[in-house]
Amino acid sequence: MRILYVSQFFPPEPGASAGRAYEQAKYWTRANHQVTVLTGFPTYPAGVLPPRFRWRMMVRECLEGIGVLRTWHYATRNEGFLRRIAAFSSFFLSSLILGALFFGHCDVIIGTSPQLLAAFSAYLLSRIKRVPFVLEIRDLWPAVLVELGIFKNRRIIRLLEGIESLLYRKAARIVVVTEAFKEAIIKKGIEPSKIEVIPNGADPELFQRKPNGKVREKLHINGEFLVTYLGNLGVSQNLSSVLEAASLLKREKDICFLFVGDGTERDKLLEIKEERGLDNALFVPVQPKEKVPEYYNASDVCLVPLRSLPIFKSFVPSKLFEIMGAGKPIIGSVYGESRQILSRSGAAILVDPDDSRSLAQAVLTLKNDPERRKQMAVSAHRFVFQNYNRETLASRYAAFLRTVLQEAPIPEIFMKRALDVVLSLLALAVTSPLWVLIPLAIWLEDRRPIFYAQERVGKGGRIFDILKFRSMVADAEEEGPLQASRGDSRITRVGKILRKTALDELPQVLNILKGDMSFVGPRAVRPPEFETPWNEEMDGVDMTEIPGYSERHKIRPGLTGIAQLYAARDVDHRYRFKYDLIYLRNRSILLDFRLILSSVWMTLRGRWGV
Repeated sequence: MRILYVSQFFPPEPGASAGRAYEQAKYWTRANHQVTVLTGFPTYPAGVLPPRFRWRMMVRECLEGIGVLRTWHYATRNEGFLRRIAAFSSFFLSSLILGALFFGHCDVIIGTSPQLLAAFSAYLLSRIKRVPFVLEIRDLWPAVLVELGIFKNRRIIRLLEGIESLLYRKAARIVVVTEAFKEAIIKKGIEPSKIEVIPNGADPELFQRKPNGKVREKLHINGEFLVTYLGNLGVSQNLSSVLEAASLLKREKDICFLFVGDGTERDKLLEIKEERGLDNALFVPVQPKEKVPEYYNASDVCLVPLRSLPIFKSFVPSKLFEIMGAGKPIIGSVYGESRQILSRSGAAILVDPDDSRSLAQAVLTLKNDPERRKQMAVSAHRFVFQNYNRETLASRYAAFLRTVLQEAPIPEIFMKRALDVVLSLLALAVTSPLWVLIPLAIWLEDRRPIFYAQERVGKGGRIFDILKFRSMVADAEEEGPLQASRGDSRITRVGKILRKTALDELPQVLNILKGDMSFVGPRAVRPPEFETPWNEEMDGVDMTEIPGYSERHKIRPGLTGIAQLYAARDVDHRYRFKYDLIYLRNRSILLDFRLILSSVWMTLRGRWGV
């Protein structure tokens, strides 16, 4: 496969987003996929461009076989509302222009969020290049920004929420890193089958290198019990609570707290350290990815903290997997999915977020129990590489991308839509006299209404109104919808002719032109048909459990199709869905032509029945 991965951050930038992009791209490249990462110039943590990137708009690189296309963006530290907006917006524009003009063909485009505008750029590039767009969600933007109070401007929030909703709907597939993220997106009306959970993990290669053991020497830490936090020093991590625990343990002269990283809260944390005279707390600048194992190896126990906000119950910090990969015990002050993973691992002591006293007690417990630390270390290493091996996860991700490509060959997607538009316009022109004669006949028999509209389920589960010429008496569904049958007294004289020739379906050409339907596809069913069975044989059966329920919503419903042509009207959904699946698994432009011609022939012969 030829993969374009759009991520604003990539090594030498540190952090979870850069690490995930690099590690996945590395393993994909080794599996003989052609991977290009469209990313920004590195600016972290100082917020300035390195000299070799100044006065340039684009730089091409190759990192371990990965093509890297870097583009300019406004350089700033990760702080300040307007500066962040400028950094995000400038990358959106430059990556979109650069990707459109200087990147060639690919098979699939992945857009990773945060930040959300990078994913939006990826989506627009997928439209320009006419390839599937896969949305990768590592954080629930803008919800988390709103809950943390980072974004307060309602107009900006509404704009980001609109982009978020658009990306969920337009993505061919969505990849999320936690089960809770999947549930949150499903609640926004997205079909569960569209979402795949591929979590973060630990890269085995990162921890195969033999550490040099010089970290303690460099930091002048000799026999102290070292408690380490490594990562972003931001508002999400609640690190002031960790400093509070350090304050409670000030008298324990052989315990040291080490903070490795940078972020918006660093200066505030340093102020707290100075105010409280915390000589047992050390701060070290952000380190390159390859140095991370050195710091973990030097540590006795590592911390995974998060603030106690409801939204963080859905989060799983990527550092959790790296710590276990390094074989280190963890003290986790987290809730939700992170807590569940740590509990299963046997590698952690769990405390409540914001409970600095319990955190301090957990540190003392592990300090005084080296045998327990040893057991936790073994459990951590075994658990993470059995369940969250980055190489295995990258292979699974690649297999998932292949299924996206196999579901609908991309040239045929656009040929099918082009065919729909051309045939719709042609049908409107050829049948133009019928648009006068049929309404006139209906009006002469029993006046208006001429048209009949009914809710149907479309692609991705979206509800739309299907149009027909009315073929029944005006109050036919006064007591609720009921499937028509042979000799149905509700069918009018004009309606009998329309139904035999399927001309009552003619207004659906407008649905096709609009994009609600296609000429060929699964039958467009009513929403109630998915909630309550209408056939006695299906009594008590949940329609969502019938094989084919989710699969048939991957494409637009059709005016005609295999089920419409060959399945009797009175068979239940279990059999109708089988016909739909036959079409889904064998669809092609040639098959569409054959089904359209068969439908025209049945119309000319008046063989459509009721």
